[in-house]
Amino acid sequence: MMSQVPDPAARAWYVEQATRYGWSRSVLTHHIGTDRFQRVGQAPDNFTATVPGGEQDLVREVLADPYDLEFLALDPAHSERQLEDALVAKLSAFLTELGQGFAFVGRQYRLPVGDREFFADCSDSRIIPIPLEVAA
Repeated sequence: MMSQVPDPAARAWYVEQATRYGWSRSVLTHHIGTDRFQRVGQAPDNFTATVPGGEQDLVREVLADPYDLEFLALDPAHSERQLEDALVAKLSAFLTELGQGFAFVGRQYRLPVGDREFFADCSDSRIIPIPLEVAA
């Protein structure tokens, strides 16, 4: 499998990541196929301004990689709302398939403030908020 990766630095990175995170063969194959090595750390972020100094690299490693969302079959010029709609549809179907004890409970809540609108994500200790932004 690693012979599919011609770059020695990329090969070493995949081996290290697979060992560190316990990737299965199928996960490793997926990451090689989607060229994760080239994508890691490439997404724009505001972590320098919003995350304490020592934690920026960790947060960037965990959250900020461009994700491969080809499975959503979106137009390349999709809006943030279209991305959210497609992800929510897939997530809702997945949670329904899991059965009892799992549910999709909501999206963003509109908060009008003066002549502006803000949208807050529903969040508590058992709900996982997923922030979405489309790169410009």
